[in-house]
Amino acid sequence: MSYIKEKYADQIGSKMTLDDVSGMKRAGPLQPSKGDDDSWLEDTYIEDFTMPNLKKILDERIVGQEQAKKALAQTLYTTFEHNLATNVMLIGPTASGKTECCRAIADEFKKGCYWCDCSILSGESYRGDVHLSTVIKGIPDDGRMKILFADEFDKLLFASSDSYPMKLQSEWLRILDKDPSVFQGCVKPENLTIIATGAFSQIYQKKNKPKSIGFGTANTILQSDIVITRNDLIEAGLLAEIVGRFQKVICLEEPSLETYKGIADKMLWDLAEKFERGVNIHQDDLYGIAQRALDSGLGARMIRSELLQMIEDYLYEHPYARTIELSEGLVAEM
Repeated sequence: MSYIKEKYADQIGSKMTLDDVSGMKRAGPLQPSKGDDDSWLEDTYIEDFTMPNLKKILDERIVGQEQAKKALAQTLYTTFEHNLATNVMLIGPTASGKTECCRAIADEFKKGCYWCDCSILSGESYRGDVHLSTVIKGIPDDGRMKILFADEFDKLLFASSDSYPMKLQSEWLRILDKDPSVFQGCVKPENLTIIATGAFSQIYQKKNKPKSIGFGTANTILQSDIVITRNDLIEAGLLAEIVGRFQKVICLEEPSLETYKGIADKMLWDLAEKFERGVNIHQDDLYGIAQRALDSGLGARMIRSELLQMIEDYLYEHPYARTIELSEGLVAEM
């Protein structure tokens, strides 16, 4: 157990299982809290439940993106320490770490986290099996703070006509406005923090600028030598009322070669630990893998796939080796 308030301690322990229920990948059924009914409300703490220590959870999984990790640590602290829901929007290019940040939080807080894939939502009364109301109704009311990850949030702008994006935006606005009619028989609106993620790539393409973006503030999103403000999101089609309901708009920068090299190094050692082997690889080879990830645009997913394939190929030829020797030739063959 690390950096967690005692009243949420029973949300940590067993490995989280994800079920695809009405488009929401969520933890298994919540179990009653341990002890007396009010035991989890007691003002008891693990002494290390601080914002810097919450950031360490993200540091273990995410290379770089310091400002984004700091902002998320602040949100977690405010949500679980002071029971204040804070809505956050994460914006960044593919492979910048948006989803991995959410996974790191979900792995730590287990059953308190829920997922919604906005790309498959359908408007109420329109055709489709997955509706936003179904997602919200699936989050139970047990008196605890919850986090809903709204992945692919930018699809509310750029979805096909069949998805009725404006209809969906209106439904999201009711959620963000804490409309009591939406929250009947489920989590209380004041107990729900929403973390939305999206690439919003069309906005940058429209401006004919590179995808690379820097960190912004709650009011601005920086990309190279231009500034994209909240007004840019509104002009692109996101309702102003929705933009205003997000207390934080956080931008993740596009990973650099050095960032990908750091990711490759960490992934390699994580995989070696899984295989219970030592590993040797030249740093130039790691840079080669990082460069291919950067050039392809596939990012960390490609790095992991390539490293895993290299390890499997080596162990196929050397099944009893205690140290995996990843040579320059083997790397170059990928």
